Order: sequence, then C-alpha cells, then structure tokens
Amino acid sequence: MSVSIEKGRAVITPTARNWYAGAAVMVVLSFAVGAPWGLLAAAFLALTGTGALNRIVLDTQGFEYRNYWVTKRYAWSEVSDFGVRVYRANFFAATKLVTFNEVARKETLYGKFSRAVAGGTQSMPVVGIEPGKLLELIGIYSAHGAHVETAEKPKAAPRPKPAFNMPSPAYAGQPAARAKAPAQRPIELIVDSRTRARQTKGWPNA
Repeated sequence: MSVSIEKGRAVITPTARNWYAGAAVMVVLSFAVGAPWGLLAAAFLALTGTGALNRIVLDTQGFEYRNYWVTKRYAWSEVSDFGVRVYRANFFAATKLVTFNEVARKETLYGKFSRAVAGGTQSMPVVGIEPGKLLELIGIYSAHGAHVETAEKPKAAPRPKPAFNMPSPAYAGQPAARAKAPAQRPIELIVDSRTRARQTKGWPNA
C-alpha cells in the first residue's frame, strides 16, 4: 500500500504499480488465448490499484475502511483494543487483519464470542502495509483525536467572586453629623427676698 497525507488525513491505498502490472498481464493473456473475460479481470485489477475498492482513511475524528463492496466508518470513541490477527492458509500465504472492539458490542454475547474466536468484534484487512505500521498510525490519529476533542470542549464560565471589599450601599457615605443640642441658659439664683416673693406670688415667709 501507499500512504499519503491529504488535508490532514492519512489515506492508505494498494501499491498501484503492482495492480497495474497485473492488469497489463491479464490484457496480454486475454489477447493471446482469445479469452474476453481476461479484459474484465484486467479492469478489476486496475480499479483496485486506484484505491477505489480497497483503502483505509484515518483522521482525527475516526477511521474508514473500504473492502471492495463494504465501507464502514467508526469514531475513535466507538472503538478500542486494536490488535493484529494472522490467518495462515498454508506455508506460503497468510491473511493479516487488524482487529478491534466496538464499545457498544464488546460485552454482548456476540461480542464475547467474537473476541474469543477472532480477537475482536470487528476486523479490517491489511494489504501491502505492515500491521505494526498501521497500528502506529492508528495510535497517532486516535491520540490526536482525543486531544482535539478535549480542547474543543467549551470551558465553563468562571463563577463571579463575592465582592467582600465593596461597602454596603447603606454605609457608602460618611455618617451624618449629629445636630447640636441647643445651649441651655444658666439658671439665675434669686437671692433677693422681694423678687422671690413676686415670682412665687407671695410664697410664705418671703
């Protein structure tokens, strides 16, 4: 496969030259033996080489893989536990798959059975790229996706601090000065007996 970066996405497609070479061979054989079906096979190989039928796309939101007629996409929050599974048909050929678990189906009866038999609830084929390299790319994009998701979360508005130092409106100004009490006139002592008699209207013994 070939890995290319397009607008921040990693697009993994088959190595085109290998598939194009196979298509050319099929065209030659088709004309050599007079088998028109060879042209159909050549067209299929060439279409596969373009990546239209078999590819993996990784971005910060999740990943997508297309395996001929099936296309599936998962968000990073929906999957976990990536691993590698190798199915060896004989000593010369082996099929390599990247397995993973869907969070929603991991603990179901089907999920437990799939994990025990196949190593995960889902899998995608690995063609032309080392499984370890693919797992490394998955780790990079999934970690970056988690970082972006955390950074994009809206921050809570800060709670207003109580204004302990602000004066109460009732005591914002200086207290009003108290009104002065009127000055009292001094009491005059009456020592004259006649004056005292007039004021007391003939008090006895005045």
